[in-house]
Amino acid sequence: MLENTDIAVNPICRLRTTAGYSLLTFVRPMTALSCCVLNGGLQSVRHVLNLKVTEDDTILTEPADTLSAACAEMGLQEPALGMMTAASMNSLRQHTCRFGDLYFSAIVTAGMANARRAGDPADVIENDAVLPNRRAQ
Repeated sequence: MLENTDIAVNPICRLRTTAGYSLLTFVRPMTALSCCVLNGGLQSVRHVLNLKVTEDDTILTEPADTLSAACAEMGLQEPALGMMTAASMNSLRQHTCRFGDLYFSAIVTAGMANARRAGDPADVIENDAVLPNRRAQ
């Protein structure tokens, strides 16, 4: 069982981890380029949220809306980057290297339940069906 942790990753950010999420918080707004579901692209952010979801979760709202609601519940300043993972937060690892005044940090989660590699056939094929609570684009 994962214990809640709150550690300094490097001098400018802290990492809080629970069974339900990991949250990276910077001491000041930082420029980030990401492909996150919530606020992806080039942004100035104070937080990066990785929200744990399970295969049993029935997501009836858009992922960005779910992440935005989670950020609001946590009282995070917008814009925050947000992504979702099915990997256990027990798998989270972080490592930081320093070169002079520069710090390089890697924070990762990994899982094998949905192991894939480039070129593998998809298990789920998307179609244009609209769920009852979603509007057609």
